[in-house]
Amino acid sequence: MSIHKSSSAQIIRPAGQDRIAIVEYLNPGLELVKVLKNFFLELGFSSIYPNFGNINITTVHPFALLLFQDVMGKDLDLSLFPSVTVSDTSDSEPEQLLSRDSEELILDEQMFSLMEGHIQTGRLICSDTNVIRIKQALSNGGRLVCEKRSYLAHHSLDFLIWSENKEIKDLLYDLVKHCLISNLVDLHKQGIDFQEPITGRREGDFNVDFGSLLYGAQVSATARVETASTLLDIVETTIIDEVIPQGEYQIEGV
Repeated sequence: MSIHKSSSAQIIRPAGQDRIAIVEYLNPGLELVKVLKNFFLELGFSSIYPNFGNINITTVHPFALLLFQDVMGKDLDLSLFPSVTVSDTSDSEPEQLLSRDSEELILDEQMFSLMEGHIQTGRLICSDTNVIRIKQALSNGGRLVCEKRSYLAHHSLDFLIWSENKEIKDLLYDLVKHCLISNLVDLHKQGIDFQEPITGRREGDFNVDFGSLLYGAQVSATARVETASTLLDIVETTIIDEVIPQGEYQIEGV
């Protein structure tokens, strides 16, 4: 008679020998805020229209700030207008890519020095501790095998425009579209690839909730954004010669 026993035994890594994950990170909303601010600076908007000052370009809707001020009993700050809010409303992954593209890479010291520059700018996320571990593993000609998995998503982006002046609202609507069109190549290089037509709603949005008549418009676009995650192991593979079980065992049903 044979008795078969199951086991939940695990092989536990030594402390400080965990696998390392490096994530390629890109926030389209924040990147587009930078692009828009630079565009209006290059245009000299504040000097052309000094009565309206600098455009309030953020990822936080001014209505949210005004509602908060109202709830807290503070005076409403209408200097938030004119404004352009970049809203990354949703994203979806194409069905044909759900398998996740995977590739194996060999990481050496020269390649990691390039990656380290992106880590410092925030484009790659990797802890300082793991950076040190990788450098130590790559010193003296070391090489590491990495597995990279890509993630491709289509982001729905809205540019929400509000102003107390209708003519400025109309102007901002057109300027936002010109900004996107004139920066298509640079945005593509950054990993934000506009592929669908840029559309919008020029008229029809009004708001009177904050003691002033506000005129609104919206520009909409879809962008393809590709990111990736890389896993690497700095522990050398070894053969386990012997397993010595330690623990308490019991036979069920006896």
